[in-house]
Amino acid sequence: MVEEPTAASVLIVDDEIGPRESIRLVLEARFRVTTAESGEQALDVLRHQRVDVVTLDLMMPGMGGIATFKKIREMYSDVEIIVISADGVSFESVAQTLPQRAFAWIAKPFEAAQLVQAVGRAAERSRIGRLRAEHPQAPVAPEVGARVEVTAQSQHDGARIFSHDIKNRLNVVLGFVHMLREDALDSAHAARALDAIEGSAHEAMTLAVNFLHAEESDGGSLQLHKTPTSLNQIVEQVLKDEIPRARSRRIDLQADLDSGLPLVDLDVAMISSALANLLNNALHYSSEEGIVRVETRRFDDEIILRVRDYGPGIPADEIPLLFQRYGRGAKSASRSSTGLGLYLVRTIVEAHGGSVSVTLPADGGSAFVLVFPSVPDDNA
Repeated sequence: MVEEPTAASVLIVDDEIGPRESIRLVLEARFRVTTAESGEQALDVLRHQRVDVVTLDLMMPGMGGIATFKKIREMYSDVEIIVISADGVSFESVAQTLPQRAFAWIAKPFEAAQLVQAVGRAAERSRIGRLRAEHPQAPVAPEVGARVEVTAQSQHDGARIFSHDIKNRLNVVLGFVHMLREDALDSAHAARALDAIEGSAHEAMTLAVNFLHAEESDGGSLQLHKTPTSLNQIVEQVLKDEIPRARSRRIDLQADLDSGLPLVDLDVAMISSALANLLNNALHYSSEEGIVRVETRRFDDEIILRVRDYGPGIPADEIPLLFQRYGRGAKSASRSSTGLGLYLVRTIVEAHGGSVSVTLPADGGSAFVLVFPSVPDDNA
């Protein structure tokens, strides 16, 4: 008989006692925690106890992490799994778990706030999935904590930051236009001025689109117009739009696109907007002469898009707020962050049946990973 706990419960699977106990200490204040030292032991626990979330070490002796992942999925399709493994594991190795629909991947050493937030969201998604399976006609409440309450004050702060941001971009445009009209720049500086003008215009456009989409999302009128599409073509077009801004800051904008990608059911305008937001963030937080890298990969029936920068990274106390509306704006007002960009990235990607997660690589910066279901081959 499977036990059905009423509170969110987590199974920690790690063969090393140090990481296993550190994860337990972080989570046990908010969740019911059980631990297992191996994949085999984890499966035995799951035969007798229903859990909401499994945190799973990728590199384990005996039954490895991927094999354990697949076995758990065979037992319970509604249990969310968070992979926690060494940061040295390559993107390709990590992505082998993603076709099995890992909720998130978190690198060791992990940030406690990032882990708690990920487990909380995963537990709520597991609960919602279970309720929908058991009662398909019943309304299900939205994810607890998945959105920051949009108060009148937060809307006012967001509008103030938005106005400030737009003004800054237009000042750049007007300033360089004035200098060009006065022939105050030589040819080399004039070329950089045009890059700055074009980059600022694209940023202003992204800000405006973010506000429009946010209003549509809040009003329930965010409509998708999906069609089988080449994700690589979307990436190439958005990268082309961002080249002037990257060039003006001497940032190397790199692409490593899988030429064998199948078509994906996407709303081109929405996904372009989501990717533009990720690239805007990556360029904004990268130092001059830095690198921003975009990658696409196919793993079984899913498509992976990764945006990687080598900037200062993300403060631990901001990680739980990243994908919430206005969640980051209040904390980052000095950086003119409206807090809408990543909120819309998450909204758009999840509306496509996909998922988004963030990792903090040991060598600095951040990596955002988007996962989309591909169009079946017979429809491609």
